[in-house]
Amino acid sequence: MKEELPTDTPELTPKKRWLDQLPISLEKKFWNSEKIISLSAFVVSIATLLALMYQIRLSGEQNELAQKQQYASVLPYLEIMPQNRNPTHFRIALVNNGIGPAFIDEIRVVYEEQTYVGDPYAFHRNQIMKTDTIYFSYAIISEGRVLPVGEEVILIEVDGSLEDKEKLMNWFSQNQEGKELARIEVVYSSVYGARWVTRGIAAIPEPLSTEDAN
Repeated sequence: MKEELPTDTPELTPKKRWLDQLPISLEKKFWNSEKIISLSAFVVSIATLLALMYQIRLSGEQNELAQKQQYASVLPYLEIMPQNRNPTHFRIALVNNGIGPAFIDEIRVVYEEQTYVGDPYAFHRNQIMKTDTIYFSYAIISEGRVLPVGEEVILIEVDGSLEDKEKLMNWFSQNQEGKELARIEVVYSSVYGARWVTRGIAAIPEPLSTEDAN
């Protein structure tokens, strides 16, 4: 009769597999199909978001460039120019030598550090006539008037009287120092709302912000 051996003999007990001795079984795969699909969808979402942000930024830069080109294509340039045709003739004209129409926002005269709103004729009526009499032709310039490209408006003009010419030149033309006793200023804008101010005879227009007109 065979003798049965004890099963708890150390030499005869089956050894545990090394996998069974680990705290976490590696037999259970972490990356299953569901997790791979979820991760792929997340990566695609991030890539799509980045691409969208880039397109928005690129579109903004293109719009800004197009706007600058559009503004540059419409650039009115108002100049206040003195003109003499003969010894008794003198006039001051407002000329648009730019590109695109100019919309007059304001016209004023600065005299002795005081600003008088209105064109030269209004200044003559309210100020000059108090101390002097000058006979001249004029054009009334009011807010909202449009000056097309290449056109001019005669602000003041005298022709035929040397005395009136000298008086008018004394008030509005430049002296030897390049300054006027009464300086004409014009604030104007383009069709896109960009604004400038021309301060005096032969002055270069200065750009203004939307709020600033001084």
